[in-house]
Amino acid sequence: MNEQLKGFDKVFAFTFKNQVKLKSYIVTTLIVSMLCFLLPVAILVTKELSAKDADGGKEVANEEKVDFATVDEILLIDNTTDKIDLSKLEPLLEEQTGTDFTFTEYEGGLEKAATYVKAEKGKLILLVDQVGRTYNLNVVRPGKSGINKETAQAVSDVLEYAGSAIQEDYNKAITGEDEKEFDPSNLLAMVVSYLNIMVLYFFAIMYGQTVAGNIVMEKNSKLMETLLVSVKPAAVILGKLLAVALSGMMQLIIWLLSVGAGLYGGGLIARMINPKSTMLIKELIDMATGIAQNMISPINLILAIVLALSGILLYCSLAGVGGAIAGKQEDLAATNGLFVLVILACFFVALGAGGMDGATAENAWMDLVPFTAVMVTPAKVLLGGISIAKGLLSLAIVTITIIVLTLLSGKIYKAMALYKGNMPSLKKLMGMIK
Repeated sequence: MNEQLKGFDKVFAFTFKNQVKLKSYIVTTLIVSMLCFLLPVAILVTKELSAKDADGGKEVANEEKVDFATVDEILLIDNTTDKIDLSKLEPLLEEQTGTDFTFTEYEGGLEKAATYVKAEKGKLILLVDQVGRTYNLNVVRPGKSGINKETAQAVSDVLEYAGSAIQEDYNKAITGEDEKEFDPSNLLAMVVSYLNIMVLYFFAIMYGQTVAGNIVMEKNSKLMETLLVSVKPAAVILGKLLAVALSGMMQLIIWLLSVGAGLYGGGLIARMINPKSTMLIKELIDMATGIAQNMISPINLILAIVLALSGILLYCSLAGVGGAIAGKQEDLAATNGLFVLVILACFFVALGAGGMDGATAENAWMDLVPFTAVMVTPAKVLLGGISIAKGLLSLAIVTITIIVLTLLSGKIYKAMALYKGNMPSLKKLMGMIK
């Protein structure tokens, strides 16, 4: 194996140095890093300022206009077929508003109730309807009822909360089971899985083409004869593959750190603006941090990162096969067709076959197929969806596949190095390799 890698260090150092010194590489890295940092900060701070202004104005308006004391009675019109226990409404409304409301069942219908309210003043109508197993509670405020719109809306908001508790009790009575509570870990699993799949997909598309292009460019060099004497073909392929992949990983890490810094910085500024903010993104960050501390162990984190990085190398090595086959830049469109097809197929398989649920061990076959394993297994390992042993097995399969593809690329590279003419057929190519 050492003989096969003769000259690897020189190829790697040369390619990596040229890659990171490119003006386009430096400019792209810096611009995207600034955007990754500034956009989260700007979005979080802008939304928090807008929310604060809106809440502030609403709070002042409510302090001036909401008056629960103007509500003497709430007429209850129950149009449901399955009568449910509405006794929770009165205590919940009193608990939330600090006001003792009186509920009275009204049998005359909505029109008669509206007429009655206009005449008596100080009354609201609560209309309860049923659609399937779902109950809807709607507050009706007829004109000239003596109750302003803001007060009626405040009562409606509290009743909406009370209605969810009633709905939960009803579902439990019908099914005999409690409603499934929201599990934050499931959301985290979906986010981690989705990010892993999307990052790997776009990374493979971007840098896979670069790997193939670098290999073809070397073929067209007039130093090919000298290169093949001093450096083994497998070393050429592996050196270029690792150099391009490492430069891409550096960009990716810088961008991810910039996003993290932007979210963290924006969250800090938003909390300074409003310490009691309930902005969703901040809640998700806090939730993810708490879950990560309880669920993710260091060994799982390390193995997940190694698996994710091995996925980059896997798809780059596949692109290397296409670069080795192509004799010139014009041939890359044809040879990279297989590369893109494999990526797209695995991408949709991972999304459609449960790859988004990184917290479970479903569809275990995907962990053993290298091209899907690198998309779904890192999230499973990170969140404990599969065992460490199975994660190591998946990594071993991926590593072996990378080695096989690299050696195959070297064989093809050597066979095609001095070949002139149209791109050979698969049968002819196999004959040349033999």
